[in-house]
Amino acid sequence: MLVLSRKEQETLHIGSDITITITRIRGNRVQIGISAPHDVPVVRGELLASNLVDAPLDAACPDATPQANSLLACPAH
Repeated sequence: MLVLSRKEQETLHIGSDITITITRIRGNRVQIGISAPHDVPVVRGELLASNLVDAPLDAACPDATPQANSLLACPAH
């Protein structure tokens, strides 16, 4: 795992098409923005841990359970 320090409004780039921006740091909470292609699912870790997402992350978002659909950052189908 790569561990980096970032300040507000600084970015990380993953490949040529994914950008993560630190938008706010308040106390022990960090708010991030993620810019990724629509075909790249972005899922919060706690959703995977609670089994709300049935399919592997490399599968399409329509495989998510109904409870997870509104929480996934995937294109609408």
